[in-house]
Amino acid sequence: MPTFLEDPRVMTIAAVERDRGLPKETLRVWERRYGFPKPLRDGNGERLYPVDQLVTLRLFRRLMVAGQRPGQVVGLAACLAGSCSLQVVLACADR
Repeated sequence: MPTFLEDPRVMTIAAVERDRGLPKETLRVWERRYGFPKPLRDGNGERLYPVDQLVTLRLFRRLMVAGQRPGQVVGLAACLAGSCSLQVVLACADR
């Protein structure tokens, strides 16, 4: 069984920064402020981002490049995960 670091379905925070164009500090701030992303942790406590979060982060990056503010973009995470009410989905759509 592969370890986290050998598993191609997870990325370290440095790899996310390099490959997704999102600075490490931005990811950490979003994690604290908005509760997303929710990285896994390896044995040393290092952040590891699973593939489903990588897909969402790629979308977030595209939305930010298109002019959306980070708070708006991260607020969509709950909507994308299907864990929010219809009111929240409509609020996300209005942004």
